[in-house]
Order: sequence, then structure tokens, then C-alpha cells
Amino acid sequence: MKIYVQMMMSKNKSPTSIEIAPGLLCGDLDAGPALKIFENKSVEDVVSYLLNEAENPYDIFEYFYFMSSSAFLFYFPIFEKYISQDHEKTGEIDEVFIWALLKLIEVRKVEFLEHNIDFLPLRKRLDVIMPELANRDKSSESAEVSILWERIKTKI
Repeated sequence: MKIYVQMMMSKNKSPTSIEIAPGLLCGDLDAGPALKIFENKSVEDVVSYLLNEAENPYDIFEYFYFMSSSAFLFYFPIFEKYISQDHEKTGEIDEVFIWALLKLIEVRKVEFLEHNIDFLPLRKRLDVIMPELANRDKSSESAEVSILWERIKTKI
């Protein structure tokens, strides 16, 4: 019940610092950088940061592994928006970002199943991008991403 109430509150406003960086109370060194990116920011703010300012967009994945459920659920739409806008902006497919996202989904799949996350927008986006990636790049890394995607989409 408590998690559900936090989720309902987080749908309308950005999560608290303790939801974003639960390690904040025990001196986690990742808490400061996580708060710099996420604290008091909307999903659109973070997507803009990733597209225009971030030196390495992959850095955010570590923060998502440790966020509370309510913060994770609030910020999850970042991924679909970033993948879409990055693809439109550059015409390229960032397979490293997609691979990291799929690994994150694998780790946190319980939240998707327990809270009925709207996975459809991301799924539609990846259903278009994955065949394009496979046709464009025949490397073992691209094949690994495609296999991971097939494994995950049957579970979520």
C-alpha cells in the first residue's frame, strides 16, 4: 500500500531525493551525481539533458538500478523518449544504450509486472528499431542485443 501511494504521488511530481538516491542517507557516492541529473526534474528535462548536455548518457543506468520503485517508475519513460529523439536527431541507433536498457529491464522486470508499467510505447519503438539495427549491423554485439530483446519481450 505504501509503495502504491508513493507511486500515485510520483506520477504528478518528480520523486524525492531519497527516492532517486536511496543511498543518500548512508553516504552513497553515487547519490550526488544522481541528484544533479534527476532532482526536481521532469522526464522531459532529463531527456533534454541526455540529448544535449550529457557527456555519457550511459552513466544514468547505474542510478536506475538503485532508485526506489516509485522513482524508477516515474522516470522510466525517459528511455523511450531518448531512443526516439536520439534516432530522429542522429539517424543512428545507439545499440549500447539499447543493450544497457534491456539489461536494466531484465533486472527490474518485477516492477513492470507488479505495477502494470505501460511498456507499449517502448516496445513499439524497439520493434521498429531492432530489425533496422539487425539489417544495418551484422556484428555479434547487434546479434546479442536482438537476442536479448527477443528474450525480454516474451516476459514483459
